[in-house]
Amino acid sequence: MDGIDVHRYETLLDSHDGEFDRPSPSPEAIAGHFYTGGTTGEPKGVLYTHRCLVENLQAHLLEFGFAGDDVGLLTTPLSHSAGTFCLAALLGGGKVLIRDQFDPDEAAEIIEHAGVTWTFLVPTMIYRLLDADSLAAVNHSSLTRIIYGAAPMRTDRLKEGIERIGPVFHQFYGQTEVPNLITTFPPAEHAQAAEAGDLARLQSAGTPCLRATVEVRDADTDDPLPPGETGEIAVAAPYAFEEYFGRPETTAETRRDGWVYTGDIGRLDDAGYLTLVDRSSDVIVTGGMNVYGRSVEQVLREHPDVAEAIVVGVPDEEWGEAVHAVLVPAETTIDRESVETVADERLAPYKKPKSYEIIESLPTTNLGKIDRSKIRERYWDDEARSIH
Repeated sequence: MDGIDVHRYETLLDSHDGEFDRPSPSPEAIAGHFYTGGTTGEPKGVLYTHRCLVENLQAHLLEFGFAGDDVGLLTTPLSHSAGTFCLAALLGGGKVLIRDQFDPDEAAEIIEHAGVTWTFLVPTMIYRLLDADSLAAVNHSSLTRIIYGAAPMRTDRLKEGIERIGPVFHQFYGQTEVPNLITTFPPAEHAQAAEAGDLARLQSAGTPCLRATVEVRDADTDDPLPPGETGEIAVAAPYAFEEYFGRPETTAETRRDGWVYTGDIGRLDDAGYLTLVDRSSDVIVTGGMNVYGRSVEQVLREHPDVAEAIVVGVPDEEWGEAVHAVLVPAETTIDRESVETVADERLAPYKKPKSYEIIESLPTTNLGKIDRSKIRERYWDDEARSIH
């Protein structure tokens, strides 16, 4: 054919001496290009070096103890956290069963018949597993770790899970820029907190990972804050990302002096446990007061009628922004007056939702995370919003 070189495969084999140049990339060369979940806006391309990826997999082995006798079950997209857990488990010598979707009844059966020792689930999946009739009918004694993250988990459902399945829950907190491992909260510590009735500890994200240093810093000065004070979470780890693809200014804002500024708001207690308060971009400024939506959501989720709650700021002529709650019913209806009574009893006046909305389900990204940007954009399409 004109313009195209055609070769016979056998001829090429015969003409080659069998020697080849094995590639030897620099540890600092770019090896991976991943994207953030896009829960707060447009996804950003995140670049990792070879060193970052290797360090991160080794850190997963340290934190989660994957070994040759482990059998994992993954039902979430491999393009994000699940993929890293998969690689780490295989590096540890175990095997991983991969399904293309999550079905609680099927998952319960696989756990029993395949002797699954660990799985990774987001909280919504855990709730569905706990609600499945099949859970009580199967033997899940092989299960030693339910690794979870990506969203906050209701403490009442977490305690229920520990009572019914056992002390197997292992939380992690991370983000694409610091893959999976900023803090972890292992099973034994879950069990201790549940037994002691320590709800504050159960609502935490655990303590810094073995290879990570975590600080809470002042938003204006970047100085580390003492325990109990709220600020931006900063982390230093050998597996932190290299840069954002095509976004040098955003990279410079996020990576400063060896630290990754996560954009998450939180506080450390005296024992080093980190509690996540909110995303900095999700802070609601109402009448000059900062409201962290996550703290309001935790109160609303404790009402038995509420399966899920998301709080966002909506335009308000008087207050600038008003606190608005979007609720998903646990059954068919929500007693709104009862929910408002709980808010009146538990929340400061400026934190209480000024309005409520009840919907069947919350929008999610393809990774199963609640998509706050989709919820918020309905109210802010024609408005300008900024957080100071």
